[in-house]
Amino acid sequence: MSRIYHICYDITTSIVKAGFLEEISLNEISKILRLKRGGDPRTIRNWLRNLTSLGFLIPRNRSVFKINFERYPELLPMALKGDSQKKLL
Repeated sequence: MSRIYHICYDITTSIVKAGFLEEISLNEISKILRLKRGGDPRTIRNWLRNLTSLGFLIPRNRSVFKINFERYPELLPMALKGDSQKKLL
């Protein structure tokens, strides 16, 4: 797999570990991308494009994205593990 794929997988893993099970807002994705890859708006835009083009996230509208567990089912056990409260949009 490509380097970009592995980085997108890592970002999506961080999203799931943060407690998002179904949908995530653009603001929350931006926060995670700032921590993982940097805060430049071009960097955030680039990684968001990579996440959607590789199918990790599916846009619902301009500011809400669905986590694609159908395409990457290995992320699902990670999402269901733990006793903590899951975040809602």
